[in-house]
Amino acid sequence: MLKKLYFLILLFIAFIIFTYNYVFAQNSIDDMKNTANNVKNAVGNAENAVENTVKDVTNSVKNETNEMQNNAQNDAQNNSNNYSQDTMLRNNTSNYNATRTSSETNNGLFGMNSTTWIWLILAIAAIGIISLVYYYSAGVTNNNHNYKDNDE
Repeated sequence: MLKKLYFLILLFIAFIIFTYNYVFAQNSIDDMKNTANNVKNAVGNAENAVENTVKDVTNSVKNETNEMQNNAQNDAQNNSNNYSQDTMLRNNTSNYNATRTSSETNNGLFGMNSTTWIWLILAIAAIGIISLVYYYSAGVTNNNHNYKDNDE
């Protein structure tokens, strides 16, 4: 009889355990989900704020450039109108004659300008460096052959 009583108590405890599914960790899981959602929302809000700021800056830059473009077109149009009116008033009666001027002369040493001389000097220096490297490598190769001949 005692065995049956223990069995019934054990069965009752098992029934209670499996009937009620209260989990102590459920609160922690809910808190973590809420925290994750809060972080997600904060990141989304920050993203929206940055995006709105960039859009505002872009729009203000576009507005400023459009305004500058309009001002430049208006100035160009006004200057063009003023120039054509001045030209019509003058009627080509001035004695102004424009000649070309240049600050660069081609009358350097032997008729070459400074750029040509620089390239000529660089070419001579390059030829000198290449010949020195060749001469050194030929001497090293020659010395190696002499040592090999003496060893045999």
